[in-house]
Amino acid sequence: ERFPSILQKHHVRLVGDSALTSGASELPGYRREMFDTLYKWFWWDKLWLPAELSWADLEDKEGRVYAKASHLYVTVPYAFGFLLVRYLFERWIAAPLAISAGIRHRVHLRVEHNPILELFYTTHSRNPLQADINGLSKKSSLPVRQIERWFRRRRQQDHPGVLKKFREA
Repeated sequence: ERFPSILQKHHVRLVGDSALTSGASELPGYRREMFDTLYKWFWWDKLWLPAELSWADLEDKEGRVYAKASHLYVTVPYAFGFLLVRYLFERWIAAPLAISAGIRHRVHLRVEHNPILELFYTTHSRNPLQADINGLSKKSSLPVRQIERWFRRRRQQDHPGVLKKFREA
């Protein structure tokens, strides 16, 4: 057997979520087998641990307490908390500070909508070669100079402004 039987013994202990394991026992037979197979594969000790260790070695004993996979659940609220703090900082502290320092939001010229040029810009290249520009000129019936200007303005439109860089830094 590829997966050790220790996983079956500690099925509930490794997951650390009684709702997940209790829900698995209510599943039909083939789904339960599929769930158990996926569970065994996911918690396979050869995948997660060095060669000389197994899950049995990481059980709490002799006053030693080891980290559990369920301890990682706390990282999700911390991540959302940090995102909230970042948003509030950018909006209520960094933006007014930047404005008081004289940094302004400069509005870039918006390019006129051209589906042919936009399709080329998004799918092929942001910096077209001269041969591509000539081909686009024939396709869109625009002068070469206007197509070069359109690509330059479109690239400039994608760059973040100084105010945005200041807020994120």
